[in-house]
Amino acid sequence: MSEAEITGLDDDGAVQPKSKTLIIGEWILNILLIGGLIFLFLFIVHQIIQLWPGSNSKDCILMIALKTNSDEQRYFLLVALGGALGAFVHTATSFADFFGNKKLVYSWVPWYILRPFIGSALAIAFYVLVRGGLLSVTENAGEEIPLNPHGILAVSILAGLFSKQAIDKLREVFETLFQLKKEVKRDDSLENNNGQTDEIPESDETPKG
Repeated sequence: MSEAEITGLDDDGAVQPKSKTLIIGEWILNILLIGGLIFLFLFIVHQIIQLWPGSNSKDCILMIALKTNSDEQRYFLLVALGGALGAFVHTATSFADFFGNKKLVYSWVPWYILRPFIGSALAIAFYVLVRGGLLSVTENAGEEIPLNPHGILAVSILAGLFSKQAIDKLREVFETLFQLKKEVKRDDSLENNNGQTDEIPESDETPKG
């Protein structure tokens, strides 16, 4: 019996095979996930082409939905799509790895759905920081960066692809701007009996089986 056909153990410790209904349901979910990823990739690429400077944006669904045609808003959409594209690469790679090794846990499906939105949000955050001068991507901090769509899209894709590193960089920027001389301890801080604070654990952004 293969690993994919095993669903767990009964009270006596014997292996219980999956029912045919459960197997069919998982395959339907797998097909929907794969189809959704393919559709997402094609949609992102199509919208990036429609938004690219010099192209006709009349057919761009996002521009039509937002009822805008300004260059600045075009760049914002381009950044969001770039972040989603980078997140797609991470999501599709993770899904293929875990599915191929029969270690896919379906409780992680919301992670696959939300990952492109997280990538878009991180890309927009990086874009605003760079445009605002709070984050420098050149060796000279005072050097003005020309508005290059290729560079903007590249940084956006990297921010969506390497989300953990992007979050660490945003944390570094925040700590630099709002650095405290001395840590302020609050009387009502969450602290258990062992003196350990309840902190959110670090995540490697990758589903594990």
